[in-house]
Amino acid sequence: MQMADTDMTETESSLEQNLGEYSEDQTFNNKLLSGIIGIQQTLNSLIIIKFETQNEEIHGIKNDIYAKDGIEDRLQAVATETEDQTTMIAEVRNQNTNLTTELNLMKSYVVHLETRLDCQQSQIANLVERSMRENAIVIGVHERK
Repeated sequence: MQMADTDMTETESSLEQNLGEYSEDQTFNNKLLSGIIGIQQTLNSLIIIKFETQNEEIHGIKNDIYAKDGIEDRLQAVATETEDQTTMIAEVRNQNTNLTTELNLMKSYVVHLETRLDCQQSQIANLVERSMRENAIVIGVHERK
Protein backbone atom coordinates (compact mmCIF):
# COMPACT_ATOMS: atom_id res chain seq x y z
CA MET A 1 0.00 0.00 0.00
CA GLN A 2 2.89 2.12 0.63
CA MET A 3 3.81 1.73 -2.96
CA ALA A 4 0.35 2.65 -4.05
CA ASP A 5 0.49 5.71 -1.84
CA THR A 6 3.82 6.61 -3.35
CA ASP A 7 2.42 6.11 -6.82
CA MET A 8 -0.56 8.29 -5.97
CA THR A 9 1.65 10.97 -4.56
CA GLU A 10 3.84 10.94 -7.64
CA THR A 11 0.81 10.97 -9.89
CA GLU A 12 -0.72 13.82 -7.95
CA SER A 13 2.50 15.81 -8.03
CA SER A 14 2.89 15.06 -11.76
CA LEU A 15 -0.72 16.10 -12.25
CA GLU A 16 -0.17 19.28 -10.29
CA GLN A 17 2.93 19.99 -12.35
CA ASN A 18 1.02 19.39 -15.58
CA LEU A 19 -1.84 21.57 -14.36
CA GLY A 20 0.67 24.26 -13.45
CA GLU A 21 2.26 24.00 -16.86
CA TYR A 22 -1.18 23.97 -18.42
CA SER A 23 -2.15 27.05 -16.52
CA GLU A 24 1.16 28.67 -17.45
CA ASP A 25 0.62 27.55 -21.06
CA GLN A 26 -2.94 28.82 -20.90
CA THR A 27 -1.73 32.18 -19.62
CA PHE A 28 0.90 32.28 -22.36
CA ASN A 29 -1.67 31.25 -24.93
CA ASN A 30 -4.05 33.94 -23.70
CA LYS A 31 -1.29 36.54 -23.90
CA LEU A 32 -0.29 35.28 -27.34
CA LEU A 33 -3.90 35.32 -28.51
CA SER A 34 -4.34 38.80 -27.07
CA GLY A 35 -1.19 39.94 -28.93
CA ILE A 36 -2.38 38.39 -32.18
CA ILE A 37 -5.78 40.05 -31.80
CA GLY A 38 -4.04 43.38 -31.17
CA ILE A 39 -1.87 42.93 -34.26
CA GLN A 40 -4.95 42.00 -36.32
CA GLN A 41 -6.80 45.09 -35.10
CA THR A 42 -3.80 47.26 -35.97
CA LEU A 43 -3.63 45.71 -39.44
CA ASN A 44 -7.36 46.22 -39.92
CA SER A 45 -7.07 49.87 -38.92
CA LEU A 46 -4.09 50.29 -41.29
CA ILE A 47 -6.11 48.73 -44.11
CA ILE A 48 -9.00 51.10 -43.37
CA ILE A 49 -6.59 54.05 -43.32
CA LYS A 50 -5.09 52.83 -46.61
CA PHE A 51 -8.55 52.60 -48.21
CA GLU A 52 -9.49 56.04 -46.90
CA THR A 53 -6.23 57.49 -48.24
CA GLN A 54 -6.79 55.84 -51.61
CA ASN A 55 -10.37 57.13 -51.71
CA GLU A 56 -9.13 60.64 -50.93
CA GLU A 57 -6.50 60.37 -53.67
CA ILE A 58 -9.08 59.05 -56.14
CA HIS A 59 -11.44 61.88 -55.21
CA GLY A 60 -8.61 64.39 -55.72
CA ILE A 61 -7.76 62.90 -59.11
CA LYS A 62 -11.42 63.00 -60.16
CA ASN A 63 -11.57 66.65 -59.10
CA ASP A 64 -8.44 67.38 -61.13
CA ILE A 65 -9.99 65.71 -64.16
CA TYR A 66 -13.63 66.78 -64.03
CA ALA A 67 -13.57 70.11 -62.15
CA LYS A 68 -14.14 73.38 -63.98
CA ASP A 69 -10.90 74.24 -65.81
CA GLY A 70 -9.74 70.71 -64.99
CA ILE A 71 -7.80 68.37 -67.22
CA GLU A 72 -10.90 67.35 -69.17
CA ASP A 73 -11.79 70.97 -70.01
CA ARG A 74 -8.21 71.77 -70.95
CA LEU A 75 -7.96 68.69 -73.17
CA GLN A 76 -11.23 69.63 -74.85
CA ALA A 77 -9.92 73.16 -75.45
CA VAL A 78 -6.68 71.77 -76.91
CA ALA A 79 -8.65 69.35 -79.13
CA THR A 80 -10.87 72.18 -80.40
CA GLU A 81 -7.88 74.43 -81.02
CA THR A 82 -6.05 71.62 -82.80
CA GLU A 83 -9.07 70.98 -85.00
CA ASP A 84 -9.31 74.68 -85.84
CA GLN A 85 -5.60 74.86 -86.61
CA THR A 86 -5.81 71.72 -88.73
CA THR A 87 -8.63 73.31 -90.74
CA MET A 88 -6.62 76.51 -91.07
CA ILE A 89 -3.52 74.60 -92.20
CA ALA A 90 -5.60 72.76 -94.82
CA GLU A 91 -6.95 76.09 -96.10
CA VAL A 92 -3.44 77.59 -96.23
CA ARG A 93 -2.15 74.55 -98.13
CA ASN A 94 -5.04 74.81 -100.57
CA GLN A 95 -4.35 78.52 -101.09
CA ASN A 96 -0.64 77.76 -101.49
CA THR A 97 -1.44 75.17 -104.16
CA ASN A 98 -3.69 77.65 -105.97
CA LEU A 99 -1.07 80.40 -105.77
CA THR A 100 1.65 78.05 -107.00
CA THR A 101 -0.55 77.11 -109.96
CA GLU A 102 -1.23 80.77 -110.72
CA LEU A 103 2.48 81.60 -110.39
CA ASN A 104 3.41 78.84 -112.84
CA LEU A 105 0.74 80.14 -115.23
CA MET A 106 2.15 83.67 -114.90
CA LYS A 107 5.68 82.39 -115.54
CA SER A 108 4.57 80.64 -118.71
CA TYR A 109 2.72 83.80 -119.79
CA VAL A 110 5.84 85.92 -119.16
CA VAL A 111 7.94 83.45 -121.18
CA HIS A 112 5.35 83.65 -123.97
CA LEU A 113 5.42 87.47 -123.85
CA GLU A 114 9.24 87.51 -123.90
CA THR A 115 9.23 85.22 -126.92
CA ARG A 116 6.68 87.43 -128.63
CA LEU A 117 8.69 90.55 -127.78
CA ASP A 118 11.85 88.97 -129.21
CA CYS A 119 9.93 88.06 -132.35
CA GLN A 120 8.53 91.60 -132.68
CA GLN A 121 11.97 93.13 -132.13
CA SER A 122 13.37 90.84 -134.78
CA GLN A 123 10.60 91.84 -137.18
CA ILE A 124 11.18 95.56 -136.45
CA ALA A 125 14.92 95.15 -136.99
CA ASN A 126 14.22 93.35 -140.26
CA LEU A 127 11.84 96.11 -141.40
CA VAL A 128 14.33 98.83 -140.49
CA GLU A 129 17.12 97.08 -142.40
CA ARG A 130 14.94 96.60 -145.47
CA SER A 131 13.69 100.19 -145.34
CA MET A 132 17.26 101.46 -145.15
CA ARG A 133 18.18 99.31 -148.05
CA GLU A 134 15.19 100.45 -150.07
CA ASN A 135 15.17 104.01 -148.70
CA ALA A 136 11.67 103.61 -147.33
CA ILE A 137 10.64 105.69 -144.36
CA VAL A 138 9.20 103.86 -141.39
CA ILE A 139 7.32 106.23 -139.12
CA GLY A 140 7.74 105.89 -135.36
CA VAL A 141 10.92 103.83 -135.51
CA HIS A 142 14.21 105.52 -134.84
CA GLU A 143 16.84 104.93 -137.44
CA ARG A 144 20.10 103.39 -136.45
CA LYS A 145 23.17 105.37 -137.19
